[in-house]
Amino acid sequence: MKTVIQPVKKTNVSHEVFEQLKQMLLRGDIKPGEKFLSENELAEAFGVSRMTARQAVQKLAVLGLLETRLGEGSFVKKIQPGMAMNGIISAIYLSENSLLEVLEFRTVIEGKIARIATDKAVYKDIEELEEIWACMQKNKDNKREFAQADMDFHVKLASITNNSIFAETYHIINDIMKMAFEEIVSISGNTGGLYYHQLLLEAIKEGNGEKAEHIMTEHVEVTYKRMLEYEKTKKLR
Repeated sequence: MKTVIQPVKKTNVSHEVFEQLKQMLLRGDIKPGEKFLSENELAEAFGVSRMTARQAVQKLAVLGLLETRLGEGSFVKKIQPGMAMNGIISAIYLSENSLLEVLEFRTVIEGKIARIATDKAVYKDIEELEEIWACMQKNKDNKREFAQADMDFHVKLASITNNSIFAETYHIINDIMKMAFEEIVSISGNTGGLYYHQLLLEAIKEGNGEKAEHIMTEHVEVTYKRMLEYEKTKKLR
């Protein structure tokens, strides 16, 4: 290993060890496929306990930067653009206001994704969006199936952008949304979803990215405002 490991301060030792190792991996100091240092080697190099070294390795594995093989040790995985997003998953799940936070995030990002997807969409993409839209119509009286099709439409738009960070973000968001999407449909109904998704599909077919962005932004903002009012009312009960 070429990179020199820096001594860590006594305050928040575990975090410092983890950050140093994470940056080393992100810089490519250790190449994909190479065996990573053992817990004993890390503990000695950093001057920390084996438990601290183990915690750092476990965090790196959760981020997808390391792969642990039973009886062999840990190995460096190939870095993908969206992998660093994994670090926010646990924070989102543990947040008391996770649903509203996700909806707030969507009001910022989804309009831009709709615009980029419109600019990049090919005939096959539009066909798949039409199939999802048909599924939404077919299941308008089935809350669970409608909610799933609604999410599928948004995930497909992220996929069309061919941007791995957008795609990974949507997977994280939708893991959260699955826990409450049926509740959103119950509160907001399906009329708005059917209305806005039809307009979106028309804008995408026209190749009008600006129009698609405007429609999507309005759609997610309306959803957010309804859920915000619902949460406020619920707290007053």
